[in-house]
Amino acid sequence: MLFCLPGCHSFPLHHRTGPLGYDGLLIVLRKFYHHRLVEPIILGSIAAHMASSTWLFVQRAKTMGGTLPYVKNAASKFSLSTLTGLSLHRITGWGLAAAIVGHVGATRGLVIKFPEWLADFSFLSYSFHMLPQFFYPYYIALAAAGLYHMSYGLLRPPIDAGTRPSAAVASLRSASYSLPFRVAMGVGAVACVSSVLALAGWYFPTPVHTFSKWDVYYRMLFS
Repeated sequence: MLFCLPGCHSFPLHHRTGPLGYDGLLIVLRKFYHHRLVEPIILGSIAAHMASSTWLFVQRAKTMGGTLPYVKNAASKFSLSTLTGLSLHRITGWGLAAAIVGHVGATRGLVIKFPEWLADFSFLSYSFHMLPQFFYPYYIALAAAGLYHMSYGLLRPPIDAGTRPSAAVASLRSASYSLPFRVAMGVGAVACVSSVLALAGWYFPTPVHTFSKWDVYYRMLFS
């Protein structure tokens, strides 16, 4: 479900319905993922994933004498020319973990502070108007990292240590190194950039008449 949401949000941004289609789809989706029984499951699954990933990181760090030596060793060996798919998966995972707290806090905090307001197309569009030097790279990185992390993760199902993966699992894992996967990620990255440009108002008229209320909220967040 989490894998499908970015694609669902992106589709109206490349359709003639534009902002109206985007907001309409959000209303429909929110009836599901903001349900009082569903939302805790979604947030709980994210928290469980972050906790398990942190535990695995700590276990790897123990083999290197602790967290700091492990991080220093990884940083000293880092190079774009030797960056592996698994390393990129881990890097994007930590980036998403850092961003998700603020992202969820900003959108759900809005509902708590102003129950009658919902983060919609104009909410996102205003962010580019207010602080473009931050929100352009932030949303592009967030979208691209989410796309890669989830896609690579789906192709890399875990296996128990010391066991031989099944033929199906081995086939999935080999696909994560294939040319079609890399091409798909390249096309997906272009779609991520295009979606951000759409949100910023490059394809549709910017709803400036709504900016006054978002100015109040954003200034409260960043004050």
